[in-house]
Amino acid sequence: MSDAIALASAAALVTASGVVGWLIRRWLGTHAHRYDDEADLPRRTHSWVPVASALVLPLVAASGWLSHGWSLAVVQWALGAVLLTMAAIDIDVRRLPDRFTKPLVAISVVATGGVALVAGAGGDWVRALLGGLALGVVYLVLALLGGGSGLGLGDVKLAPSLGVLLAFHGWSEVVVATVLAFVSAGLFGLVLLVLRRAGRRSTLAFGPHMIGSALFVLGAPGLGWLASAG
Repeated sequence: MSDAIALASAAALVTASGVVGWLIRRWLGTHAHRYDDEADLPRRTHSWVPVASALVLPLVAASGWLSHGWSLAVVQWALGAVLLTMAAIDIDVRRLPDRFTKPLVAISVVATGGVALVAGAGGDWVRALLGGLALGVVYLVLALLGGGSGLGLGDVKLAPSLGVLLAFHGWSEVVVATVLAFVSAGLFGLVLLVLRRAGRRSTLAFGPHMIGSALFVLGAPGLGWLASAG
């Protein structure tokens, strides 16, 4: 019976995640996230969003459950949906909106603080705050060194939220996700150069690499648990 309940719960979570992804796709299709001067930009497909949502959100939720119980599972599932939305926006208009990045910093701090209270993980929350501060500073320094030709301010504003979520698990998660973001962006740029779909001076949206790498690291324990259970 317990196996049947677990299977039903997993199916419900995947379904709910897919529905959320479908709703995100519908909203993106209205182009409500675009500014007036972005209205004429090419229309991009967002068909990948429901699929990514159905695959990724259950894994990050499962990882949260394995780590700190139901409270972190809920937080990572909900914030994962927001991060997927931001990644899709950045792919579409090469911009991470302030109305997402700025509130997300406070939300991630408060949400993980709530998890710390429920799960008795005050030390993890302190580390999360330090991780958010550290990653924000790192990205700010890199943006300043790049002189506007590399990382954008949207990436800098996103970094603290990712730092909080990742450091709540540990410092290694912060390091791995950060390195992976730059590696994936570099490989993606190289592929575009080889295919002649970009030049040496072309700019790429870096936010999706930051978000994708963070979600991959956050979801890895859930994937590992699923593999071992299978």
